[in-house]
Amino acid sequence: MLAYEAELKRTIQQGRRSQDEANPQKYRYRQAFADLPEDATRIVAIVLFRFRADQGHRLTTNNYIVTAYVKEIG
Repeated sequence: MLAYEAELKRTIQQGRRSQDEANPQKYRYRQAFADLPEDATRIVAIVLFRFRADQGHRLTTNNYIVTAYVKEIG
């Protein structure tokens, strides 16, 4: 995925998003690209939306990509 970091960023910013039914803090992003390796057609990224308390006990966001991969769809 390192070679497709720009595409991954675009997937998170513009891709189709769906919420996980079992974990409402987990989202799946999908975006189609024409220049992926082999027969892959999409980048899929799994993102967790979390919060944590800072030293002043204020909640701050702690969102991060858990995994990302290419996949052939369609």
